Amino acid sequence: MNAADFIVSVKAHADAVPEEVLAFQNQLTTEIRDKASSLTPVDTGALKRAWTAELAKRLGDSSHVRNGLPYAVTVEYGGYPNPP
Repeated sequence: MNAADFIVSVKAHADAVPEEVLAFQNQLTTEIRDKASSLTPVDTGALKRAWTAELAKRLGDSSHVRNGLPYAVTVEYGGYPNPP
C-alpha cells in the first residue's frame, strides 16, 4: 500500500466513525431504557410502560431516558411499596 492509498483508507474509516459512534450511543440509550423498564416494579404496569428513550439525531446530541409519571421518583427512592 502506498501513501496515497493509505490516506484514502484512513479518510474512509474516519468518515465512518461518527456514524458508528452515533449508532452505539443510540443502541446504549435503548438498552438503558429497556433495563430500567425491566427493573421497574409492577402494580398496574403503567410505570413500566412509561419509560421512553429520546435518541440522538446527530453526533454531539444528548440522548435521554425518561419516565414522565409523577410517582416515578417515589418508586425510584423507595417510597413504594414500603415507605421509610
